Amino acid sequence: MHCVVSDSSPSLSLSAISMTLVESLPTFINSSSLEEFRAAYDSVQCVCFKQAIPASSANPNNSNEKSATMDSSSRTPLKKRKHEQFISSKDETSSNALALQKVILDTFNLTTAKDQDSWVIENGDDMNNPVSACPTTTTNGSYSASDFLSQSAKQNGYCSFVMQDDSNQALSNFAEQHVKHPTLPIHIKHATPAANDGSQQQRILDTVCIADPYWIFVGRNNRSKSMKGRNEHTDDIQHNGGTFHYQVSGSKTWTIRPTEELRDMCDELNVALMGSYVHTVEEGDIFVINTRLWWHQTEIPGIDTARTSGNTTNLSISYARDIYLDGTQPPAGDEEYMSSKDGAWAIAFIAKGTILFTEDGVDPPASRTSKRADANCIMKFCAVEDSDNEDRVKAETLKLALVAIKDIKEGEFFTILEIENEEKEC
Repeated sequence: MHCVVSDSSPSLSLSAISMTLVESLPTFINSSSLEEFRAAYDSVQCVCFKQAIPASSANPNNSNEKSATMDSSSRTPLKKRKHEQFISSKDETSSNALALQKVILDTFNLTTAKDQDSWVIENGDDMNNPVSACPTTTTNGSYSASDFLSQSAKQNGYCSFVMQDDSNQALSNFAEQHVKHPTLPIHIKHATPAANDGSQQQRILDTVCIADPYWIFVGRNNRSKSMKGRNEHTDDIQHNGGTFHYQVSGSKTWTIRPTEELRDMCDELNVALMGSYVHTVEEGDIFVINTRLWWHQTEIPGIDTARTSGNTTNLSISYARDIYLDGTQPPAGDEEYMSSKDGAWAIAFIAKGTILFTEDGVDPPASRTSKRADANCIMKFCAVEDSDNEDRVKAETLKLALVAIKDIKEGEFFTILEIENEEKEC
């Protein structure tokens, strides 16, 4: 199924995709109604808006003046907003990409130390500018934000950081001055101008709530071949919803494949998914995806294949925000602090009691917790059958093992329970 709909298209319903193979991801042009968005997203947990327009302009019956500096679909100059630099159209040159890069660096420098500590190099494999050549490094030995985001920087790399601590108003100032899409470009279907009041907007807010943090991604790839980000993974999110990714500049290619949990969900809706999908987002697109239910990996196209539209530096800039659906609310303050999480995860369902591995002296690549409710495995000494002795006689040997203490879903990160008085034998 190739689903491309716009404001004038008929509503997308579950019946429209029942018993149908989803051959490409549901895609809306500019915007959609709330009803169309939910029908598509609830079916496959992934939706794209091509050349998205701001939510304030999404209602076709809204005659209010738009606030963006440039509508990339109409190329019509509109009312300017102070410091609006996160809006770029396809006819802009690399000088604007560099200006956006400066906005990112200035923003980073204004964030708190806690947010600056979230800076991470997801891929920095440019052999012409090795990491060791950079004068300033972060705590993990990679080049710093000031190195990578400077106007003279040439390093190829894929980096990110999270803005979520607003104790010094850096986050709120960024959102007010530089953000074109604070939410999804959706409206209430068939709303009349008279009905386009606070109650209609409240209905959207009651259904789709956006968390405050911004996850900023910046990639530079001036080579001929594409550059991958993190290895294929799922994200450790617990809320009902997902994330939306706005492509500010350049392009990015997503390769995604469904988890078994997502396939089971789709089976109940009589929706069949392919083995994987490849989807390229370009400047002005919004990609909405439940990254817990989709295995995903992104890459920045090479300079010869990237649709840079004058962006000769081949910069890819985007930001992501969590979305919460059906009245669920994002946590307040530091209740849940976002971070880039490294570790090992399950590539398939693992039943409770399964011995994951038995290697003495190995520190498993997993996070630790003292809360049993947050853990899914534990290190224990277990009697393991061993036939490698000299007499080739099967015998049991006590070995340190990592054991699942609950069922572990595909894509779930391993979290080890650490309690001093915990029983240490299987």
